[in-house]
Amino acid sequence: MHEINSNYMIQRIQTVYLLLVVGICVAMFFAPIYSGQSAQNDPTKGVQAITFKQNDVSMTNSTNDNSPGSVGRMTVILNTLDIVIIALTIVAIGLFTSRKNQLRLTRYILLFSLIYAGVMIYAVKEASALIHSANDHYGIGMSLPFLSPILLFLASLGIAKDIRIVKSADRLR
Repeated sequence: MHEINSNYMIQRIQTVYLLLVVGICVAMFFAPIYSGQSAQNDPTKGVQAITFKQNDVSMTNSTNDNSPGSVGRMTVILNTLDIVIIALTIVAIGLFTSRKNQLRLTRYILLFSLIYAGVMIYAVKEASALIHSANDHYGIGMSLPFLSPILLFLASLGIAKDIRIVKSADRLR
C-alpha cells in the first residue's frame, strides 16, 4: 500500500481557505463594486453617473470641477494591495513545511486584507460624494473583500491547530 505523507495531508483545509482567498482577490479585478447616479437634473451638468470597478472608474456627464481622479488613484492602491495579497497568499501556501512562518505570513496577509477593505470603503464614499449620489447600487465586489479576512482567520486557526498537533505528536515520541 501507499504511505501517506502527513506533512501534505495536515494542510488540506488551510490550503483550501488560502486558495479561496486567491480566488476572491482575482475576482475583485472584474467584479462591479459601485455605481451611483446624482439626483439633481441641472441643465448645465445633466444627470451625473459613476461606475466603479477595481480596475476602472467611469463617469458620465462630468464637469471640469468633478473628476474621478481621486477615485482613480484609489484604484491604483486597490490593485496594488490586491496583487500583494495574491502573491503573499501563494507564498503562504508554499510554506506548508514551515508552519510558524506560514502562520506569521497569514496574519500579515490578514492585516493587508483589512487595509484593503478600508481603502475600498473610503473609495466608494469618495465616488458617491463625487457626484452627490442619491441612487446608490453596490455590486458583488463590495462584499467579496469582507470574506477574505474571515477565510484568512480560519486558515490561521487551522495552521495553529496543526502546530499544536505536531508538538503533541513530538512529545509522544
